[in-house]
Amino acid sequence: MVAGWYEPVLGSAFQKAYSRLYLPTLESIDRENFLPSSRSIAFRKEAWARVGGYPEDTYTAEDTMFDIKLREAGFRFYFAEKAVVFWNCPSTLDEATKKHYNYGYGDGQYGFFKKNYLTMLFSLLFPYKYFLKPHYKGARKMAYLINLSLVRGYLKGMLAGAGNK
Repeated sequence: MVAGWYEPVLGSAFQKAYSRLYLPTLESIDRENFLPSSRSIAFRKEAWARVGGYPEDTYTAEDTMFDIKLREAGFRFYFAEKAVVFWNCPSTLDEATKKHYNYGYGDGQYGFFKKNYLTMLFSLLFPYKYFLKPHYKGARKMAYLINLSLVRGYLKGMLAGAGNK
């Protein structure tokens, strides 16, 4: 298994703010536990077959589940930081909220990252002294709306996935 890296294509102030708020940096990740996105992973057919491929019961989080199944099957990832894929991150708030709603929905279906979503829900309910330093005029509002979409998606995904577990 080879995990590559991805860099955002940044053309607007919105995309720059989005990337600072939502995308990890190469320096910030834990390479031992990094779960690569589908956009930056290589694997052999045998590995795919051994874990049953990507799950088909969700639109998002399928790559996270695939990575987890690979790790559970004993596969190890080699991190190739020079294998870089360029990715078009959302270019509008509407696009970002829809994308993050879907991300949350998939995570909720599988029950991933419960503590993170609980923390995010708490910060949405009690946004006093919001933790973000604005890098762009609407960064706080943007983060609030995107996080709200994530949590809404997660809660809906949890309800949808409850019968599948």
